[in-house]
Amino acid sequence: MAIELRKILNTLYPKSPASGATWVSRLRMRRLLLILLGGLLILKIVGMVYYYNLFLARQYDCDESHAQIETILQRRRNVQQMLTTMVEDYAKHEKTVFKDIADTRAATVSRKPGGAAAAAGMLEAELSKIIAFAEQYPMLKLNESYLRFMDAVVDTENKLVEQRLLYNKRVNVFSTAVGLFPGNIFQWYFRFRVPPYFEPEAEVRDTPKGKY
Repeated sequence: MAIELRKILNTLYPKSPASGATWVSRLRMRRLLLILLGGLLILKIVGMVYYYNLFLARQYDCDESHAQIETILQRRRNVQQMLTTMVEDYAKHEKTVFKDIADTRAATVSRKPGGAAAAAGMLEAELSKIIAFAEQYPMLKLNESYLRFMDAVVDTENKLVEQRLLYNKRVNVFSTAVGLFPGNIFQWYFRFRVPPYFEPEAEVRDTPKGKY
């Protein structure tokens, strides 16, 4: 009975070769679509892993350079404090100048973002004041300890300049990585923030330097 019913249906609704070819074509399109979606998913996962590690490495590089700058600034504070003490012994009546220098040194201890640049600028301005003030005492400039401290100041400044350049270079590399496509898409997804460049304060750029 079932076989006879199937024959009747086949007679009424015969299957054409075109319909079978269409079904095979649809099946192939579905497989192709699944392969394409799977490839895009794999590409997205690989891109996320790559750019996350890349951004994290760039961030660690910037943090390491910033920490080096903080270390050099601390050394500059120490050298500046010893240099101030020596100059103060030669001019004990100049209390206002050295009080301002001490207040500035205390104010430069900062851990806020961008605080290192501001601290460096303040210390640089006050160091110029100390050197300019020491110019008034010719005998002080011939003192062996004073000359040794000045050598330490020069060495510290040179190291600070090197670290500034390295830090700004790493910030530039980080900024380029998050600015180019498709890095900007993954940066928006992961919310990485590029640290600011290390730039001197405007008033420090115009500060006249003391003569050695």
